[in-house]
Amino acid sequence: TFGHMWYLQCLVIWMIVIPVWMSLKYPLICAMAVSYVAMYLSDDIHEQPFSPAQALELLPYFVFGASINKNGWDFMFVAKTLRERMVAFAVVAAFAAQCVFSPYNATSEL
Repeated sequence: TFGHMWYLQCLVIWMIVIPVWMSLKYPLICAMAVSYVAMYLSDDIHEQPFSPAQALELLPYFVFGASINKNGWDFMFVAKTLRERMVAFAVVAAFAAQCVFSPYNATSEL
């Protein structure tokens, strides 16, 4: 019933600790190391509705997104010319078509 609430709890934790991560020299590598340790030290990570280890397991994705603006990598994700925009649109359209017309879905067996 409240399966989506884990994300909000993780987001609160991540927003509290983000100043600490951004003050590190290599925040993404440190977040990946913490995630690796949390993932293998916790046996029941997905049995509880919320566990702090689950927040730490997904921390590198949040740190990567937060460090994009800090390190100036955001220019890499913006299509500036018309050709780049057309290629980006074609890639997204091909991916969406593959998702829609794929004979497999989440419930079918491979």
